[in-house]
Amino acid sequence: DMTRAVRYLDEAMKDPEQKKEALSFKLYALKTTLKTRQDSLNYSDQLKGLVNDNLDNEVIIDGLYSMYDGLKMRKEQKELLEGILAKNPNNFVALADMGIMHMGENDANAAIPFLRKAVAVKNDNVSVLYYLGTCLSISAQDEKTNAADKKSMYKEAIDVFDKCKQIDPDQLQIK
Repeated sequence: DMTRAVRYLDEAMKDPEQKKEALSFKLYALKTTLKTRQDSLNYSDQLKGLVNDNLDNEVIIDGLYSMYDGLKMRKEQKELLEGILAKNPNNFVALADMGIMHMGENDANAAIPFLRKAVAVKNDNVSVLYYLGTCLSISAQDEKTNAADKKSMYKEAIDVFDKCKQIDPDQLQIK
């Protein structure tokens, strides 16, 4: 039963070595109980309250970003990521999510700087590398891009895709 599970997880969170994992599992467990939009809004509020104290917890940040995405709360989504990046400009999840958000808005040019910086922070995440390569390819096809920039973008995209193949030769992470 969920009440007892949450109580045990709250107890586990008192241990500094278990806190992050217990909190992540608690949030996952609570998310499975969401049934209505109001449940989702309440859960989002809980996550929002946790973000400032847990800027290194990818589950919380990505969880709130995903909740806002599912609730079509674009303004809150952008404010969340901008707020995290203001406090920690090298937060991998916030950088990757900001790039993905721009991709969702069909703005590959805006996504590229965020995805490049995310890759600089963590260069072995195949999904982010793949998104970067895709955005570079899309930007290179833009008629406003000059020939030299096109060539440079295509070369970078090929290098990024080659890195994806090197890390994930069977393409298990990007299917």
